[in-house]
Amino acid sequence: AVLLKKGQVLYVQGSSPDMIYFPVSTVVSFFVELSDGYSIEAISLGRESIVGAAIPTSGSAGTMRIREEGIAYKISVSNFNEYLLQVLSISQAVARFYVTIIEMMIRNIACASHHKLSQQLIRWILNTLDSTQSTTILFSHAELGLMLGVRREAISLALNELCLLEAVLLKRNRFEVLNRSLLEKRVCECYRLAYVPSSLR
Repeated sequence: AVLLKKGQVLYVQGSSPDMIYFPVSTVVSFFVELSDGYSIEAISLGRESIVGAAIPTSGSAGTMRIREEGIAYKISVSNFNEYLLQVLSISQAVARFYVTIIEMMIRNIACASHHKLSQQLIRWILNTLDSTQSTTILFSHAELGLMLGVRREAISLALNELCLLEAVLLKRNRFEVLNRSLLEKRVCECYRLAYVPSSLR
């Protein structure tokens, strides 16, 4: 197992990976980098995910960066590919994971287009809690803006709304979740529909 630090880059856009990662308590963000310097999170991967396996040999379409510090297992791409050829159950699980990733990205697009920012933020918080198994989340307003594709002022308003409900407690560069059940009542349906199958455990 390895410790992955917040902000650490696993793969840059256009590169091909030499290692595959299996997150345990870390969260990995897949950022699409645009020519004007702007980047946005396309998807985040936590427990029960495979990071790097879906990147083609021509290179990654985005940058993989650690969003939440934590532990992950890793294996070389060459060894991983050997296991895919030798063990049918592994190759089947990976194939199901690819399908799930596509479904999650489609759900992300629908959620961003239709649901309120506060609901998207709650979904982001719950997904992070599920992956890290912690009630404290490190963040910056600028970082959250990149994750959700909005201005930092909008993030401040949405977080203040959750604070007034006493669902979260804001601290410097972090917040603590005080009432998860309240968040689950207010989140959009996308939170329950988007998941990674338990068969990858």
